[in-house]
Amino acid sequence: METQEFEQLVRTHADLVRSFIWRRSGGLDVAISDPEDIAAEVWIIAWQRREAAPSPDDTSATTAWLLQIARHLLANHIRKTDTRRRITNTLRQEELVLASAESLLIADETLREVFAVLTPGEKEVMALSLWEGLGPHEIAVILGSTDNAVSLRLHKARTKIKSLLESGKDS
Repeated sequence: METQEFEQLVRTHADLVRSFIWRRSGGLDVAISDPEDIAAEVWIIAWQRREAAPSPDDTSATTAWLLQIARHLLANHIRKTDTRRRITNTLRQEELVLASAESLLIADETLREVFAVLTPGEKEVMALSLWEGLGPHEIAVILGSTDNAVSLRLHKARTKIKSLLESGKDS
């Protein structure tokens, strides 16, 4: 990938990468890991791995590739935050429960309650599907999974949501 192609890649996907990170940065300590710095790291890694990048013409694959990088970086930074919290012991002894980005975005009480009963994996695929507008293949690339596994997880999550919403109507 040439420099000009990479610059175009950044212009095209910068807002998407930044939004993806900000929505998932609730567990970060900004004194350690600023979401904007993580977004910048995505571009550093993308530049370093530019030879392995999908074709710039394949927007779907490129988006999935960039969000996979962002997801891994964010997970590393959240682990770093968690480790620092444990080591410095600055938190109360009971476990701090942070609101997830998804729960903050879901204003409807019923939907928030339904979303809360999904497994972490179901929440992740639903968030990638709903908030990022990604399909099963793109989600599979981001999660390092198979299309079939993602489709199955999406199906289970949707079935669970439908069932819970329907049972709430009966009461």
